[in-house]
Amino acid sequence: MIWHIISPLSLHMRVWGNEAVAYDALSGNTHLLSLAAAQVLAKIREAPAHAASLAQVLTDLAPGESIDESHAKLEAILAELAGIFLITPAAP
Repeated sequence: MIWHIISPLSLHMRVWGNEAVAYDALSGNTHLLSLAAAQVLAKIREAPAHAASLAQVLTDLAPGESIDESHAKLEAILAELAGIFLITPAAP
């Protein structure tokens, strides 16, 4: 599945330490994100991405995690970002 940003021109992000905020100017909502979620969101913002390339982002952040742990964390992050309407899967 390929993921993309719903409204790339209205998304603004700032990172501080292990947390980040994402502001969606279209909806007016501000979201507190973990560093991992912010990194995944930033990767999708660069270009629509497959889950496999997004899993690499998490592997780079925590090289000691197993593949299963990275994929489980990624699924939770994608569900979180989709649930707050920042990303969506691309139409087939």
